[in-house]
Amino acid sequence: MRPFKTPIETNVKGIYINELLPMLAKQADKYSLIRSMTHSVNAHETASYMMQTGHDSSDRLVYPSIGAVVSLFKDMTMAIRGYTSLYYPDNLAGTIFGVGFLGRDTDRL
Repeated sequence: MRPFKTPIETNVKGIYINELLPMLAKQADKYSLIRSMTHSVNAHETASYMMQTGHDSSDRLVYPSIGAVVSLFKDMTMAIRGYTSLYYPDNLAGTIFGVGFLGRDTDRL
């Protein structure tokens, strides 16, 4: 496998991305690159929870992930779920990407 060495120009002047993402390069005017986000949490699972929910995992309340919230407010006439995540009961992934306090009734997401 060869290393990633050749950035390609996007449709936004001065922005370059990986050569393996040519379709993304054509749409750079439609998304934002955030280069200043940081946190002080060293635990991967805890940091993931914080990034997905916007809340500290030390709270007793389990908050819904951003995907679950967006799906809740989208058109609910969809025939398929608007948001799907994998749940691993042995770790925190179920709370990181789940519906949280929205409850199982909203598991139609």
